[in-house]
Amino acid sequence: IVEELQERGFEVESLRLLLENINRAMVVLQTMLGSIGTLALLVASIGIANTMIMAVYERTREIGILKAIGASSGDVRKLFVAEASFIGMVGGVAGTALGWLLGLGLNRLILAILRWQQLPVRGTFFVVTGWLVLLALAFATVVGLLSGLYPAARAARLDPIEALR
Repeated sequence: IVEELQERGFEVESLRLLLENINRAMVVLQTMLGSIGTLALLVASIGIANTMIMAVYERTREIGILKAIGASSGDVRKLFVAEASFIGMVGGVAGTALGWLLGLGLNRLILAILRWQQLPVRGTFFVVTGWLVLLALAFATVVGLLSGLYPAARAARLDPIEALR
């Protein structure tokens, strides 16, 4: 019926057309949020790598002592990769907690706006499940690990004699 009326020159609105417009808007919103998330991830990984490079510079003497008393390059590499992974995990815990709190606040805000508009809608819009938390923490830890690979390799290549100088 909608197509027939549109062919005759009438302007028609149906639930199907409304749903298609909403779906298009959601695709645009998801693309924007995905772009922002990707940018935030890039900035976070650069921040972790920078922190770890500075740690290598500041702890050059410590690395030299470790190597002088028998630590292998692999041991030093593992130490710095573990530290970078831990930084990523701590960031993941903080981000997950803040995201959960933001979700709770947004749920309350949306329900208040819907009550104000006198729309009888109930429910939860933003849900943080256990598997999502575990996935976020694992992802943050892996990002930290990958960001720490270059600084760890740099620390492992240090010559103990030069480092102790």
